[in-house]
Amino acid sequence: QPHRGTRCRPPLRGQFGTGKSLPFVRRHNLPCHCASNASHSKLGSFVLPRNVPVSANPPPSTLWINWLLAVAGGVVAFGLVLVLAPSIARQGFSLLVYASTGHIDSFGQEPVRYISLAHAVIGGVMVGWGVALFYVTKSLLARGERIAWNLVALSVGAWFVPDTSYSLLSGYWQNAMLNTAFLALFALPLWATRGVRRNDGSQETPSK
Repeated sequence: QPHRGTRCRPPLRGQFGTGKSLPFVRRHNLPCHCASNASHSKLGSFVLPRNVPVSANPPPSTLWINWLLAVAGGVVAFGLVLVLAPSIARQGFSLLVYASTGHIDSFGQEPVRYISLAHAVIGGVMVGWGVALFYVTKSLLARGERIAWNLVALSVGAWFVPDTSYSLLSGYWQNAMLNTAFLALFALPLWATRGVRRNDGSQETPSK
């Protein structure tokens, strides 16, 4: 115990960022070294507020989020064309593959009806996929959530690899080129926002 009436020397200016003693430490009941330790301990608990993410990357740029939203909207629009405008879809794919807008229609009525059905089924799947991409990008990726980036990247890869592989194996390289163009629209913003993969979503709470 220090002698009654003994006063500790106040901290030097710059030691704790100020020349004044900290008001929340009862220095008169503690020896000098204890008061200093108490000041450090109490001061340390105010360095960071609780439940604040530490070393998390900032959310992606609005430019890339809007880019992905536009691409997702394009996927939805393309799927709706396949469902609601079958003749336009047939003419477009006929031009892409055969360099003639009317070649597919020359296959006959029954084959054309089946091709239109296949287009409608594919279009419905694309509408659902595009809506999911839009929602995940808008609600999760825009906040920097790592799982959102993974969902978008994995779903794009899961579409591109089998679709493009079969197109090449069956000799329809034109469709593979179309797929590559679609992939490029996704690849650029995904590459630009790849930093969110380092966000683990964990929160570090300082000790008391």
